[in-house]
Amino acid sequence: MQISERTFGVLPGDRPVKEFTLKTKDIEVSIIEYGCIITKLYTADGEGHLGNIVLGYNELSSYLSDQFYIGRLIGRVANRISNSCFELSGQTYKLSANHGKHHLHGGDGGVSHALWQGSIRSDGNVLTLSYHSPAGEAGYPGTVDISMQVSVPKPNELVFQYMATSDQETPLDLTRHDYFNLSAGMKNDILDHTICVPADQITIQGEDVLPTGEVQHIAGSVFDLTESVTIGQQIKQYPVQLRNGYDQNYVLRSTTDDLKLAAELSDPESGRSLQVLTTQPCVMLYTGGYLTSKSSGYGEYSGLCLEAQQFPNSLNRPEFMTSLVAPRRPYQHKLVYRFS
Repeated sequence: MQISERTFGVLPGDRPVKEFTLKTKDIEVSIIEYGCIITKLYTADGEGHLGNIVLGYNELSSYLSDQFYIGRLIGRVANRISNSCFELSGQTYKLSANHGKHHLHGGDGGVSHALWQGSIRSDGNVLTLSYHSPAGEAGYPGTVDISMQVSVPKPNELVFQYMATSDQETPLDLTRHDYFNLSAGMKNDILDHTICVPADQITIQGEDVLPTGEVQHIAGSVFDLTESVTIGQQIKQYPVQLRNGYDQNYVLRSTTDDLKLAAELSDPESGRSLQVLTTQPCVMLYTGGYLTSKSSGYGEYSGLCLEAQQFPNSLNRPEFMTSLVAPRRPYQHKLVYRFS
């Protein structure tokens, strides 16, 4: 494997942003230090031709104005936190509100919008991106040191290993927000893609797509994806339930920290398939129904996200387990993209 680097752009204050590219004969992935964004991800189609399967931009300025978290690492806490506040150890913490009155994906000034520090391991096989998140950033307590290691240990696997430590107990739930379109430009949407999610339950959503604290068995319903379905056919068949496509949190069959299959996505025309494996208990399927912006150049259903995560809004839902990092409780999470 080869890892190369170049300057992708410059942030305000004359801060350069590097782009690192990991390249093998089967996979080529480019990641920038700003937001740990994946800018490009090339994999082979059924005939062996490489194509870019993620949405992204060519200029740093486009990422600075992007409102859809395209390609970013999400944190400190993924998904929504109701009313932008939570209580921990008897103290209430007020977070930055960036989604109406709620807090989404760590806030506008958090981990997802930070300049990370990239380094290549001496053997040239691992890229590490690190960030020092100060106490009070976006309203969160504790100083947190986060790292994301990226490697290609097998010809068809892209692996992300997350690690973090903190000087104080604080919530942490990192995920990725890569938008996939396995056609690699052959089609402008993912409606002909097929999806399978091996989960028997979802978290029930209430107002503002916030969980009610209940889980629901989904066998035989529109949300049952235990057998592969075509996304566009589902949306057409169930226009009321899926009026903006899927934006649903699935509870995986194993909620322990073992590595397990979270989803399998396929594009019959190109012959590409993607399996997402995670140590997290849930995966959020978002099919890009709100991805509409002239400035982005993308329209609804241009790509979809598979966000491995903890239970959404678990900080305010006692029914759900939550993810906390503390001085004697480091954070670890593994994510694998497996291609075929």
